[in-house]
Amino acid sequence: MFMDEAGIREILKKKGVVIGFKETVKKKKDIESVVVSKDCPEHLRERLKSLRFNIEEFDGNSIYMGSALGKPFNVAVIGVKKVSK
Repeated sequence: MFMDEAGIREILKKKGVVIGFKETVKKKKDIESVVVSKDCPEHLRERLKSLRFNIEEFDGNSIYMGSALGKPFNVAVIGVKKVSK
């Protein structure tokens, strides 16, 4: 499944995110799904799959994903937080 810039903004408003591979793995219990950029390294994708994350692909590279998040740096992996009830 592909996600665009509008989808990223919607997630930021409603759920919140964890930025980066290491932080996403650290907070695995709180993560609902993971969004990776098109140019995310294959070894990171494989590691996320092995950890049984639900993976979605951002329809752009890490530069655009960072920009969609309002960050001045590249972002290849974000974890989408679970909504607490």
